[in-house]
Amino acid sequence: MRQATVFAQLIVAATAVAAGFDAPRVQRVPRPQLTAMTSGSSPNRAGLKVAAGAALGNILQGFNTGVIAGALVLIEPEFGLALRPAVTGLIASSTTFGAIAGTLGSSALADRAGRKRALAASCALFLLGGALMAWSPTAGVLVAGRFVGGTAAGAASAAVPTYIAECAEPAWRGALSTLPQLCVSTGILLSYLVGLAALVGGAGWRLMLGASLVPACLQAAFVLSLPESPRWLLQKRGDAAAARAALVRLRGYDAVDAELAAMRGGLEREAKAEKKATGGGGGFGALDKRTLLICCTLQMFQQVCVVDGARAPPTSLSHPNPPRLRRAASTRSSTSRRRCSARPARPLSS
Repeated sequence: MRQATVFAQLIVAATAVAAGFDAPRVQRVPRPQLTAMTSGSSPNRAGLKVAAGAALGNILQGFNTGVIAGALVLIEPEFGLALRPAVTGLIASSTTFGAIAGTLGSSALADRAGRKRALAASCALFLLGGALMAWSPTAGVLVAGRFVGGTAAGAASAAVPTYIAECAEPAWRGALSTLPQLCVSTGILLSYLVGLAALVGGAGWRLMLGASLVPACLQAAFVLSLPESPRWLLQKRGDAAAARAALVRLRGYDAVDAELAAMRGGLEREAKAEKKATGGGGGFGALDKRTLLICCTLQMFQQVCVVDGARAPPTSLSHPNPPRLRRAASTRSSTSRRRCSARPARPLSS
Protein backbone atom coordinates (compact mmCIF):
# COMPACT_ATOMS: atom_id res chain seq x y z
CA MET A 1 0.00 0.00 0.00
CA ARG A 2 2.84 2.40 0.82
CA GLN A 3 4.58 1.66 -2.48
CA ALA A 4 1.35 2.18 -4.41
CA THR A 5 0.83 5.59 -2.78
CA VAL A 6 4.34 6.75 -3.62
CA PHE A 7 3.97 5.48 -7.19
CA ALA A 8 0.70 7.41 -7.62
CA GLN A 9 2.35 10.61 -6.37
CA LEU A 10 5.20 10.14 -8.84
CA ILE A 11 2.70 9.82 -11.68
CA VAL A 12 1.00 13.06 -10.59
CA ALA A 13 4.36 14.82 -10.43
CA ALA A 14 5.38 13.64 -13.90
CA THR A 15 2.05 14.74 -15.35
CA ALA A 16 2.39 18.18 -13.77
CA VAL A 17 5.92 18.59 -15.14
CA ALA A 18 4.76 17.61 -18.62
CA ALA A 19 1.96 20.18 -18.42
CA GLY A 20 4.33 22.96 -17.38
CA PHE A 21 3.22 23.28 -13.78
CA ASP A 22 5.31 23.09 -10.67
CA ALA A 23 5.53 19.51 -9.56
CA PRO A 24 4.27 18.85 -6.07
CA ARG A 25 6.90 17.55 -3.71
CA VAL A 26 6.61 13.83 -2.98
CA GLN A 27 6.32 13.19 0.73
CA ARG A 28 8.16 10.22 2.14
CA VAL A 29 6.19 8.10 4.55
CA PRO A 30 8.25 7.55 7.70
CA ARG A 31 8.86 3.94 8.59
CA PRO A 32 9.00 2.67 12.15
CA GLN A 33 12.49 2.63 13.58
CA LEU A 34 13.80 -0.85 14.23
CA THR A 35 15.53 -1.55 17.49
CA ALA A 36 18.89 -3.25 17.63
CA MET A 37 17.35 -6.21 19.43
CA THR A 38 14.78 -6.92 16.71
CA SER A 39 16.44 -5.42 13.65
CA GLY A 40 15.47 -7.10 10.41
CA SER A 41 12.31 -8.77 11.74
CA SER A 42 8.82 -7.95 10.54
CA PRO A 43 5.80 -7.67 12.85
CA ASN A 44 4.03 -10.58 11.15
CA ARG A 45 7.09 -12.80 11.44
CA ALA A 46 7.55 -11.94 15.10
CA GLY A 47 3.91 -12.66 15.90
CA LEU A 48 4.02 -15.95 14.01
CA LYS A 49 7.16 -16.99 15.90
CA VAL A 50 5.48 -16.26 19.23
CA ALA A 51 2.32 -18.14 18.25
CA ALA A 52 4.22 -21.13 16.86
CA GLY A 53 6.47 -21.39 19.90
CA ALA A 54 3.54 -21.30 22.30
CA ALA A 55 1.37 -23.65 20.22
CA LEU A 56 3.95 -26.45 20.34
CA GLY A 57 2.32 -27.38 23.63
CA ASN A 58 -0.91 -28.10 21.76
CA ILE A 59 0.97 -30.43 19.41
CA LEU A 60 2.13 -32.32 22.50
CA GLN A 61 -1.44 -32.35 23.80
CA GLY A 62 -2.69 -34.02 20.61
CA PHE A 63 0.30 -36.37 20.43
CA ASN A 64 -0.12 -37.71 23.97
CA THR A 65 -3.84 -38.15 23.38
CA GLY A 66 -3.53 -40.19 20.19
CA VAL A 67 -0.30 -42.15 20.60
CA ILE A 68 -1.71 -44.50 23.23
CA ALA A 69 -4.05 -46.08 20.66
CA GLY A 70 -1.16 -47.85 18.96
CA ALA A 71 1.03 -48.24 22.03
CA LEU A 72 -1.57 -50.27 23.95
CA VAL A 73 -1.17 -53.11 21.45
CA LEU A 74 2.43 -53.53 22.67
CA ILE A 75 1.88 -52.55 26.31
CA GLU A 76 -0.73 -55.22 27.09
CA PRO A 77 1.43 -58.31 26.45
CA GLU A 78 4.48 -56.87 28.23
CA PHE A 79 2.63 -56.02 31.45
CA GLY A 80 0.16 -58.91 31.20
CA LEU A 81 -2.92 -56.71 30.95
CA ALA A 82 -5.10 -59.12 28.98
CA LEU A 83 -6.94 -60.11 32.16
CA ARG A 84 -6.63 -56.64 33.79
CA PRO A 85 -8.85 -54.37 31.71
CA ALA A 86 -9.12 -51.85 34.55
CA VAL A 87 -5.38 -51.15 34.37
CA THR A 88 -5.59 -50.87 30.59
CA GLY A 89 -8.39 -48.34 30.90
CA LEU A 90 -6.44 -46.41 33.54
CA ILE A 91 -3.40 -46.19 31.26
CA ALA A 92 -5.55 -44.88 28.43
CA SER A 93 -7.57 -42.41 30.52
CA SER A 94 -4.91 -41.13 32.93
CA THR A 95 -4.06 -38.34 30.47
CA THR A 96 -7.65 -37.11 30.63
CA PHE A 97 -7.62 -37.10 34.44
CA GLY A 98 -4.36 -35.16 34.40
CA ALA A 99 -5.79 -32.68 31.88
CA ILE A 100 -8.67 -31.94 34.26
CA ALA A 101 -6.23 -31.11 37.05
CA GLY A 102 -4.03 -29.04 34.76
CA THR A 103 -6.92 -27.03 33.37
CA LEU A 104 -8.28 -26.24 36.83
CA GLY A 105 -4.94 -24.90 38.04
CA SER A 106 -3.68 -23.25 34.86
CA SER A 107 -5.87 -20.14 34.94
CA ALA A 108 -4.89 -19.24 38.51
CA LEU A 109 -1.21 -19.86 37.73
CA ALA A 110 -1.33 -17.75 34.56
CA ASP A 111 -3.05 -14.88 36.38
CA ARG A 112 -0.73 -14.85 39.38
CA ALA A 113 2.65 -15.86 37.97
CA GLY A 114 2.22 -14.72 34.37
CA ARG A 115 1.49 -16.31 31.00
CA LYS A 116 5.15 -17.08 30.27
CA ARG A 117 5.68 -18.83 33.61
CA ALA A 118 2.54 -20.90 33.04
CA LEU A 119 3.92 -21.98 29.66
CA ALA A 120 7.29 -22.77 31.26
CA ALA A 121 5.56 -24.91 33.90
CA SER A 122 3.72 -26.86 31.21
CA CYS A 123 7.04 -27.41 29.38
CA ALA A 124 8.63 -28.82 32.54
CA LEU A 125 5.67 -31.17 33.05
CA PHE A 126 5.82 -32.32 29.42
CA LEU A 127 9.51 -33.15 29.82
CA LEU A 128 8.91 -35.00 33.09
CA GLY A 129 5.94 -36.92 31.72
CA GLY A 130 7.79 -37.88 28.53
CA ALA A 131 10.78 -39.12 30.54
CA LEU A 132 8.57 -41.23 32.81
CA MET A 133 6.72 -42.76 29.86
CA ALA A 134 9.98 -43.56 28.03
CA TRP A 135 11.30 -45.29 31.19
CA SER A 136 8.16 -47.00 32.62
CA PRO A 137 9.45 -50.23 34.24
CA THR A 138 5.95 -50.91 35.60
CA ALA A 139 2.37 -50.07 34.68
CA GLY A 140 2.15 -47.76 37.70
CA VAL A 141 5.04 -45.61 36.43
CA LEU A 142 3.39 -45.49 33.01
CA VAL A 143 0.14 -44.28 34.55
CA ALA A 144 2.04 -41.63 36.50
CA GLY A 145 3.85 -40.45 33.36
CA ARG A 146 0.60 -40.28 31.42
CA PHE A 147 -1.02 -38.32 34.25
CA VAL A 148 1.85 -35.80 34.36
CA GLY A 149 1.70 -35.40 30.59
CA GLY A 150 -2.05 -34.85 30.80
CA THR A 151 -1.55 -32.20 33.48
CA ALA A 152 0.85 -30.41 31.16
CA ALA A 153 -1.64 -30.66 28.30
CA GLY A 154 -4.41 -29.19 30.44
CA ALA A 155 -2.19 -26.31 31.50
CA ALA A 156 -1.16 -25.64 27.92
CA SER A 157 -4.74 -25.78 26.61
CA ALA A 158 -5.67 -22.91 28.93
CA ALA A 159 -2.49 -20.81 28.79
CA VAL A 160 -1.54 -21.00 25.12
CA PRO A 161 -4.70 -19.46 23.56
CA THR A 162 -4.66 -16.66 26.15
CA TYR A 163 -1.01 -15.87 25.52
CA ILE A 164 -1.43 -15.85 21.73
CA ALA A 165 -4.52 -13.64 21.85
CA GLU A 166 -2.80 -11.12 24.14
CA CYS A 167 0.44 -10.98 22.13
CA ALA A 168 -0.86 -11.06 18.55
CA GLU A 169 -1.44 -7.97 16.48
CA PRO A 170 -5.11 -6.95 16.22
CA ALA A 171 -5.15 -7.64 12.47
CA TRP A 172 -3.73 -11.16 12.99
CA ARG A 173 -5.34 -12.05 16.29
CA GLY A 174 -8.23 -14.06 14.87
CA ALA A 175 -6.06 -16.06 12.48
CA LEU A 176 -3.37 -16.85 15.06
CA SER A 177 -5.94 -17.79 17.71
CA THR A 178 -7.00 -20.75 15.56
CA LEU A 179 -3.44 -22.11 15.59
CA PRO A 180 -3.77 -24.06 18.90
CA GLN A 181 -6.68 -26.17 17.62
CA LEU A 182 -4.83 -26.82 14.37
CA CYS A 183 -1.81 -27.93 16.37
CA VAL A 184 -3.91 -30.33 18.47
CA SER A 185 -5.17 -32.04 15.30
CA THR A 186 -1.64 -32.05 13.88
CA GLY A 187 -0.35 -33.69 17.05
CA ILE A 188 -2.97 -36.45 16.81
CA LEU A 189 -2.01 -37.07 13.17
CA LEU A 190 1.67 -37.22 14.09
CA SER A 191 0.94 -39.71 16.86
CA TYR A 192 -0.82 -42.03 14.42
CA LEU A 193 2.07 -41.77 11.96
CA VAL A 194 4.62 -42.47 14.71
CA GLY A 195 2.55 -45.42 15.92
CA LEU A 196 2.27 -46.85 12.41
CA ALA A 197 6.00 -46.47 11.80
CA ALA A 198 6.82 -48.08 15.16
CA LEU A 199 4.50 -51.04 14.61
CA VAL A 200 5.73 -51.65 11.07
CA GLY A 201 9.39 -51.12 11.96
CA GLY A 202 9.28 -53.24 15.11
CA ALA A 203 10.11 -50.39 17.51
CA GLY A 204 9.01 -50.60 21.13
CA TRP A 205 6.18 -48.68 22.73
CA ARG A 206 8.62 -46.75 24.94
CA LEU A 207 10.08 -45.16 21.83
CA MET A 208 6.58 -44.23 20.69
CA LEU A 209 5.70 -42.53 23.97
CA GLY A 210 9.17 -41.03 24.45
CA ALA A 211 9.00 -39.34 21.06
CA SER A 212 7.05 -36.56 22.79
CA LEU A 213 10.35 -35.37 24.28
CA VAL A 214 11.40 -33.94 20.90
CA PRO A 215 8.65 -31.29 20.60
CA ALA A 216 8.85 -30.73 24.37
CA CYS A 217 12.51 -29.72 24.08
CA LEU A 218 11.71 -27.46 21.12
CA GLN A 219 8.92 -25.77 23.04
CA ALA A 220 11.15 -25.24 26.06
CA ALA A 221 13.75 -23.53 23.87
CA PHE A 222 11.07 -21.31 22.31
CA VAL A 223 9.37 -20.37 25.58
CA LEU A 224 12.64 -19.23 27.17
CA SER A 225 13.04 -16.67 24.36
CA LEU A 226 9.44 -15.38 24.44
CA PRO A 227 8.51 -12.11 26.19
CA GLU A 228 5.83 -11.84 28.84
CA SER A 229 2.35 -10.82 27.75
CA PRO A 230 2.22 -6.99 27.66
CA ARG A 231 -1.47 -7.07 28.53
CA TRP A 232 -0.77 -9.12 31.68
CA LEU A 233 2.06 -6.77 32.68
CA LEU A 234 -0.27 -3.81 32.29
CA GLN A 235 -3.30 -5.40 33.96
CA LYS A 236 -1.79 -7.38 36.82
CA ARG A 237 1.35 -5.41 37.64
CA GLY A 238 0.52 -1.97 36.30
CA ASP A 239 4.03 -1.78 34.83
CA ALA A 240 3.67 0.34 31.69
CA ALA A 241 7.43 0.39 31.00
CA ALA A 242 7.73 -3.41 31.05
CA ALA A 243 4.57 -3.72 28.94
CA ARG A 244 6.00 -1.31 26.37
CA ALA A 245 9.32 -3.20 26.25
CA ALA A 246 7.48 -6.50 25.72
CA LEU A 247 5.35 -4.93 23.00
CA VAL A 248 8.46 -3.61 21.22
CA ARG A 249 9.92 -7.13 21.21
CA LEU A 250 6.69 -8.55 19.82
CA ARG A 251 6.20 -5.95 17.08
CA GLY A 252 9.82 -5.38 16.08
CA TYR A 253 9.68 -1.56 16.13
CA ASP A 254 9.49 1.30 18.64
CA ALA A 255 6.23 2.96 17.48
CA VAL A 256 3.96 1.09 19.90
CA ASP A 257 2.66 3.95 22.03
CA ALA A 258 -0.68 4.12 20.20
CA GLU A 259 -1.27 0.38 20.61
CA LEU A 260 -0.25 0.56 24.26
CA ALA A 261 -2.72 3.41 24.86
CA ALA A 262 -5.48 1.42 23.13
CA MET A 263 -4.64 -1.59 25.30
CA ARG A 264 -4.83 0.53 28.46
CA GLY A 265 -8.16 1.99 27.37
CA GLY A 266 -9.54 -1.47 26.64
CA LEU A 267 -8.56 -2.69 30.10
CA GLU A 268 -10.26 0.30 31.70
CA ARG A 269 -13.46 -0.32 29.74
CA GLU A 270 -13.44 -4.01 30.68
CA ALA A 271 -12.98 -3.15 34.35
CA LYS A 272 -15.91 -0.71 34.25
CA ALA A 273 -18.14 -3.20 32.43
CA GLU A 274 -17.28 -5.96 34.91
CA LYS A 275 -17.95 -3.69 37.86
CA LYS A 276 -21.29 -2.62 36.36
CA ALA A 277 -22.34 -6.22 35.61
CA THR A 278 -21.43 -7.63 39.02
CA GLY A 279 -21.80 -4.62 41.29
CA GLY A 280 -18.07 -4.77 41.96
CA GLY A 281 -18.18 -8.36 43.21
CA GLY A 282 -16.81 -10.16 40.15
CA GLY A 283 -17.64 -13.83 39.66
CA PHE A 284 -19.85 -15.46 37.05
CA GLY A 285 -22.05 -12.43 36.62
CA ALA A 286 -19.36 -10.80 34.49
CA LEU A 287 -19.37 -13.60 31.95
CA ASP A 288 -20.75 -13.04 28.47
CA LYS A 289 -23.64 -15.50 28.59
CA ARG A 290 -23.99 -15.67 24.82
CA THR A 291 -20.32 -16.55 24.35
CA LEU A 292 -20.52 -19.08 27.16
CA LEU A 293 -23.58 -20.72 25.56
CA ILE A 294 -21.83 -21.00 22.19
CA CYS A 295 -18.72 -22.54 23.75
CA CYS A 296 -20.73 -25.06 25.78
CA THR A 297 -22.78 -26.03 22.72
CA LEU A 298 -19.68 -26.63 20.61
CA GLN A 299 -18.14 -28.71 23.39
CA MET A 300 -21.34 -30.74 23.66
CA PHE A 301 -21.28 -31.56 19.93
CA GLN A 302 -17.64 -32.64 20.25
CA GLN A 303 -18.62 -35.17 22.92
CA VAL A 304 -21.75 -36.32 21.08
CA CYS A 305 -19.74 -37.27 17.99
CA VAL A 306 -17.58 -39.57 20.21
CA VAL A 307 -14.32 -38.21 18.78
CA ASP A 308 -12.52 -38.65 22.12
CA GLY A 309 -13.43 -42.33 22.26
CA ALA A 310 -12.28 -42.91 18.69
CA ARG A 311 -8.81 -41.57 19.48
CA ALA A 312 -7.96 -44.40 21.87
CA PRO A 313 -10.05 -47.49 21.00
CA PRO A 314 -9.92 -50.24 23.63
CA THR A 315 -7.86 -53.14 22.34
CA SER A 316 -10.28 -55.68 23.87
CA LEU A 317 -12.80 -54.79 21.18
CA SER A 318 -10.44 -56.15 18.54
CA HIS A 319 -10.17 -59.52 20.32
CA PRO A 320 -12.64 -62.04 18.84
CA ASN A 321 -13.57 -63.53 22.23
CA PRO A 322 -11.57 -62.25 25.22
CA PRO A 323 -11.20 -64.72 28.13
CA ARG A 324 -12.95 -62.39 30.58
CA LEU A 325 -15.97 -62.10 28.29
CA ARG A 326 -16.04 -65.89 27.83
CA ARG A 327 -16.11 -66.43 31.59
CA ALA A 328 -18.85 -63.84 32.02
CA ALA A 329 -20.94 -65.42 29.27
CA SER A 330 -20.41 -68.90 30.74
CA THR A 331 -21.47 -67.70 34.21
CA ARG A 332 -24.66 -66.09 32.87
CA SER A 333 -25.48 -69.24 30.88
CA SER A 334 -25.02 -71.61 33.84
CA THR A 335 -27.09 -69.31 36.10
CA SER A 336 -29.88 -69.28 33.56
CA ARG A 337 -29.85 -73.11 33.31
CA ARG A 338 -30.05 -73.48 37.11
CA ARG A 339 -33.02 -71.16 37.28
CA CYS A 340 -34.83 -73.07 34.55
CA SER A 341 -34.21 -76.45 36.22
CA ALA A 342 -35.37 -75.18 39.61
CA ARG A 343 -38.66 -73.83 38.24
CA PRO A 344 -41.52 -76.37 38.68
CA ALA A 345 -43.22 -77.54 35.53
CA ARG A 346 -46.72 -76.26 34.88
CA PRO A 347 -49.52 -78.82 34.47
CA LEU A 348 -51.04 -79.03 31.06
CA SER A 349 -54.47 -77.50 30.83
CA SER A 350 -57.23 -79.62 29.36
